[in-house]
Amino acid sequence: MPASTSVLAFPAPAEKKKPIALAARRPQRIDAIDFARGLAVTLMILSHGVKGLLGFDQIPSWGLVPIHLLTKFSSTLFVLVFGISLAVVHLPHVGTAAWPRRRKKLLIRGITIFFWYKALTVVEMFHLYSREDILATLLYRAFPVFVEILGFYAIALLWVPFFLPLWKKVPDGLRLASPLLIAALAVLLSQEFHFWGSETLRALLVEHEEHYTWGQLTRGPVLLLGLVLGELVLRLQGGWRERAILSGTFLLCSALLAAVFLWNVVDLSPELVAIAKNDGKHPPEINFMLFSG
Repeated sequence: MPASTSVLAFPAPAEKKKPIALAARRPQRIDAIDFARGLAVTLMILSHGVKGLLGFDQIPSWGLVPIHLLTKFSSTLFVLVFGISLAVVHLPHVGTAAWPRRRKKLLIRGITIFFWYKALTVVEMFHLYSREDILATLLYRAFPVFVEILGFYAIALLWVPFFLPLWKKVPDGLRLASPLLIAALAVLLSQEFHFWGSETLRALLVEHEEHYTWGQLTRGPVLLLGLVLGELVLRLQGGWRERAILSGTFLLCSALLAAVFLWNVVDLSPELVAIAKNDGKHPPEINFMLFSG
């Protein structure tokens, strides 16, 4: 009897079941996010593949609009899905025992992508440029053309792990306003700040007309918007009503951006051709960002 009582009182069996229960509550992959990520990569491959083989004057009109025009969604969609994934996969673990390991994983991923960014830079340039030009590009005195998304992604992964704990403490109202606030800051800095005479620093933060790269502050608002939408995904992935609210919110955001784009455009047809030719993509202009969003 004493042994039996000891077994009944011993908490070990309940302790062993806890990891199983936690595993059952662990959020599963969200198919819509995987689909959006795959769509962004597909559109990016199509865009760069076509532009790498043909000049704009060689692309037939039906290939430029709508086919090449539709690939303009890829850049904004890629960064948006990046932010959503951070909110869904990593943000719930901030402040938990699992966070140091996940933070380290994000940092290692950033370093890995940074390596491949530089490697692909060499691959892109070696048959067209001199060794001096390639070295200057590797040292951030110039920037490549086709792998700018990897450069943005790699640098973002080096600061995002330290930003997420701060984001989790920010009030909801400030989170919602953050994309507009950062966008306004980027515009203000690009117009008023000289970045201590450093073209490289300007290019990396707010972009530079002569250096093709994505600025952390100019594309950061899209990432922050992804974080906001990702948290919405976490809160509204229950029954059909929640999913309907989530889908409706996404559709409303898209419709609002499209409405503002149409309201802001003077002549639609030339504007669509210009966007298909990447006008306003770098540095980002309002019509391109509204359309690609």
